[in-house]
Amino acid sequence: TCDVIVTSVYANTTDDHKSSPILDPTVLQGLREIEALEEIAEMYIESAPELLKTIQIALQKNDPIALKQAAHSLKSISGTLGAFGWSELCLQLEIMGRQGVDAGVPIPQPSAESFYTQIQAELERVKEALTNEAQQIWPFKPLFCDCVCWLSHSRR
Repeated sequence: TCDVIVTSVYANTTDDHKSSPILDPTVLQGLREIEALEEIAEMYIESAPELLKTIQIALQKNDPIALKQAAHSLKSISGTLGAFGWSELCLQLEIMGRQGVDAGVPIPQPSAESFYTQIQAELERVKEALTNEAQQIWPFKPLFCDCVCWLSHSRR
């Protein structure tokens, strides 16, 4: 069931995760090499807040289809950007949604809400890392940096 999956993920979540890079440097370098980092980051900036809001609403309404779809999209864009910690959390919400759709069971609210809280905290870490990256790479691109700064202040 969902609770078994949630328990196993929590058991593997340690403080070591918090000390690991928020954005995988290898992924960032690869995106820089193919000149796609800016595009991916902008896509992330545009979609992450909306997808997070969709997840919140899906949890409130116990809508496993919306949860699965939004969590999958957020997982994908986070993984593409190298935010693997956040991507993993989104995967767990996606699994809860999928199980809700496939088995017709309600979303396990305490577990899902706990994951949502973790995702919000991880979003703050990703936004901070992305802001730092933008300031280092594109110090003269005010629009992009303004978008990242907006993302950094939008959830406070």
